[in-house]
Amino acid sequence: MTAASPAPEPAVSANDAVARARRTSAPPVLLALAGVLVYANSLHGPFLFDDASFQIDSGLPLRNRPLVRLTIAFNRWISTTDTFGYHLVNLAVHVAAALVLYGIVRRTLVRVAGTDQVRSDGFAFSAALVWLVHPLQTQAVSYISQRAESLAGLFFLLTLYFFVRAAASARPAAWQAAALATLVLGMGTKEILATAPLLLWLYDRTFLAGSFLGALRLRKGFYAALTCATLALIAWFIAPLFFGSETAGFRVETVSSADYARTQPGVILHYLALAFVPRGQCFDSMWPLARVPGDWLPQSIALGALLVAALWALARRAWLGFAGAWFFVTLAPTSSFVPIQDVAVEHRMYLPLAALVVVVLGALWKACALACPRRPSTPVWVALVLASVLAGASSARNRLYRDAEAMWSDVLSQAPHNWRAHLALGTVQLQAGKNAEAARSFERSLELGPRPNTYLELGRAYSRMGAHEEALRAFDAADRMRPLHAETLLDRGIAYLRKGDPRAVQDLERSAALAPSGTAYYNLGVAALSGGDGRSRDGVRAERHFRRALEFLPDAPQVLGGLGRALLAQGRHTEAAVEFERALGLTPDDRELQALLASCRAGAGG
Repeated sequence: MTAASPAPEPAVSANDAVARARRTSAPPVLLALAGVLVYANSLHGPFLFDDASFQIDSGLPLRNRPLVRLTIAFNRWISTTDTFGYHLVNLAVHVAAALVLYGIVRRTLVRVAGTDQVRSDGFAFSAALVWLVHPLQTQAVSYISQRAESLAGLFFLLTLYFFVRAAASARPAAWQAAALATLVLGMGTKEILATAPLLLWLYDRTFLAGSFLGALRLRKGFYAALTCATLALIAWFIAPLFFGSETAGFRVETVSSADYARTQPGVILHYLALAFVPRGQCFDSMWPLARVPGDWLPQSIALGALLVAALWALARRAWLGFAGAWFFVTLAPTSSFVPIQDVAVEHRMYLPLAALVVVVLGALWKACALACPRRPSTPVWVALVLASVLAGASSARNRLYRDAEAMWSDVLSQAPHNWRAHLALGTVQLQAGKNAEAARSFERSLELGPRPNTYLELGRAYSRMGAHEEALRAFDAADRMRPLHAETLLDRGIAYLRKGDPRAVQDLERSAALAPSGTAYYNLGVAALSGGDGRSRDGVRAERHFRRALEFLPDAPQVLGGLGRALLAQGRHTEAAVEFERALGLTPDDRELQALLASCRAGAGG
């Protein structure tokens, strides 16, 4: 197959133009509607796992992903705590990606394969719809943190779409510039865009130019710019990750390159199984490493056979070969030998799933053509039934994203060995006031592996239960495993303070020195005012601490009340009354503050 300029389209009547416009506008509208219907029940889901970081700061593991950071900052600017906006952006990205996939498949069929427009529209719509509503996509869409995956997928697809448009255009420069621009934007989103140039070249060779060298000769200027841009982006965004990260690259301590590579064949086959039968999905599987031959050799042989088949088809310039290349190439950044802390996560199938969907639907279309040659609409209806089933499964899956406790319970039903899930479940239970249940979850997590943060959370659960001795033992264990940790010192200091132990002040002061916070200074003020620091009550020192706490918590009624008490202890009734009035403005029903204010006014009048 050689490259050729697009043939001029025949003249059409006004009625034909209207009919064509309706045909081409209906699929995008239906795709957008399907996306909204499937994901509507996830739009108010809470922050999960890593999502909680978005409420505080954008200093997440996004240092090499500035565009994701920018979109998260936009959501935080609109609302810090309401998750609706975050989910809405994720959904909009996913729907846009499905629309671009529709455009790629449709234009490939029409311009390259010579398929008539009606059949190409039907196949492209079916492929985009099934991909859009497949349950494997839920993690990349409903889990806010994985916006990086879906946004990178969108830019990846846009890069290919613009390239396809350029190949069919008499003036390709603008489309080629758009392809380069989306490549740059995508690389600033996630590192998987590094594989996009290879897929462009394979697409060109398979569908357009006929050979690798022919593609380079035909578009040498574009490929020169593409190569330069890719090398520069890899040097800027990707190279530092190999040795500069603790969660991805060769500095990962929990898994070696060899163990990671041995484990991936089983993981990829698991992904394939979920693509065909999406049962047993797990938000955080904590996939075990494959260390003995029985755990990796059969899987490697099976996967190797699939890879050989894909390469054979690719050598023959078959579309199945390109689909196979798409699957393996887009998975390569996360499923090769470069270790990543999480060995298996479902969102990595976001782009590879597109290739599988096209292959399956291609087989469906072929079977229907043989079985029902006079009914060309049959495969579309079959695809709609398939999409309906998948949409129902996705909607059911999304219900878990609305309830953090249900999600982590579901994870543990499939991965009871997951210490991280026990910890996360306990944290959710603690936030819900289920202190005893939380303590049990933390204890189970510690049985699977002692970690300082788990001891810290266990101590907090015991503190809320009033079991101060148990809480102090848990805080001590956390401190031994991770000395000089501000949160541990803070919580242990508060526990000491509740016992009246003078060691409270030492812990609180060290916590404030490591990470100044309103809570630390407030409790130092309480200690000074109550004599809990082992010294006599000191209103002056308490006032200093409360005023420092107000710098962090300017509208906290308990801090204002503490400052009022410190001033009252010094006999400064008028000033104390001002602080009590400010506190009552925030908590008007506080009877103790009301009594203190009355006392101040009486003292000032006297």
